[in-house]
Amino acid sequence: MLRLQTIFRPVSRITTAGLPFLLIVLTLAAVPHGLAAEEFVSPLEPADTSSPRATLKSFRGNFDRTFRDYYDLKSFTMVGDAASGLRAKRTLDTSKLPPAQAGRLAGEAMLLLYDVLDRVKLPAYEEVPDAAAMLELPAGEPRRWQVPGTEITIARIEEGPRRGEYLFTSETVGRAHEFYARAQNIPYQPGAMDGFYQRVISEGGSWIPVKLIQWLPDWAKSIVWGQAAWKW
Repeated sequence: MLRLQTIFRPVSRITTAGLPFLLIVLTLAAVPHGLAAEEFVSPLEPADTSSPRATLKSFRGNFDRTFRDYYDLKSFTMVGDAASGLRAKRTLDTSKLPPAQAGRLAGEAMLLLYDVLDRVKLPAYEEVPDAAAMLELPAGEPRRWQVPGTEITIARIEEGPRRGEYLFTSETVGRAHEFYARAQNIPYQPGAMDGFYQRVISEGGSWIPVKLIQWLPDWAKSIVWGQAAWKW
């Protein structure tokens, strides 16, 4: 397993001291929709962003590979597969984010969007357009796909170094907090990582045992100005 220091870039001395270790993931980076846990994927393999279907599958599968064991308390290490976490983040169009904060903001958007998609009844992957379906669209029609019932959009990048890839749009990334807030009353789908984002920003990091935080009363774990009340 790769060392976390090779993946995560601390935001600042204040941030890494005041926020939980789990928030460092923001600088990255249901099992049936993801990659099989025993399947080997080279750490050098890029995210498959060749179509809306491939991008959605890559995002969810790689996210699941990265965090599922931690969520299920089978591992004390936040990131099970660091390369998969980076692949999940690479499905986002971060071109409109401030360069100095792009890693942190993209990582946070990744967590927020996954939480929202865990609440949405997603279509089967076979119903999401693949590369062939995109090629069949009439000339001039935008190459894009929206998650049904939402404004979360995957679209083809038309210029720049990632031209031709299908990514969660920069607007979707920028509105991740909004989507998360609007989805709070939607129940999670079966197999979801129920409350994973809130857990990430509530826990205390590698130096504070997870069980100790779990014993705290609910009010202490409520989110106040972006982090758990107990940290203030």
